[in-house]
Amino acid sequence: MSYALRAGSPAIHAGSNAFFAAGQSPDLSAVKTDLAGNPRIKGSVDLGAKESPYVTVLPDANGIVYVKQPGAGNVKGNNWANASAELADVLVAAKTNPAVTQIWVAGGVFRPLYSPADDNFGNPTGETTAFRWLAIYQSMAALQGKKLR
Repeated sequence: MSYALRAGSPAIHAGSNAFFAAGQSPDLSAVKTDLAGNPRIKGSVDLGAKESPYVTVLPDANGIVYVKQPGAGNVKGNNWANASAELADVLVAAKTNPAVTQIWVAGGVFRPLYSPADDNFGNPTGETTAFRWLAIYQSMAALQGKKLR
């Protein structure tokens, strides 16, 4: 049996990080990893035994998602105060979420995390990971009805 959350689950980032501060009730400050041994908090803690590998990306009213390291606030990317930490996660979200029309990236070093292959897009593949810019730009340009320059 898997205890992993599925993409789009309302339990992703739905927990309260406040319980992970020392002295709270319940005091979960000693809990640093999830059931799989991954970091317990990535932005806002998930509800469940395992932190989800999925990032809920929420563009602002203009369709902009903000990315900067190490991320900020709830890391959903809807403004600089809540900037997403991973460009790779935002690119995956942009491919599947038509509300994402622009990605604004602050300076930093961003590394690919996922497979660029059509049949495996958005899944980790170790040494064969890559950013798939052209497909993302084409998708975003089509959404905006504009040609690429």
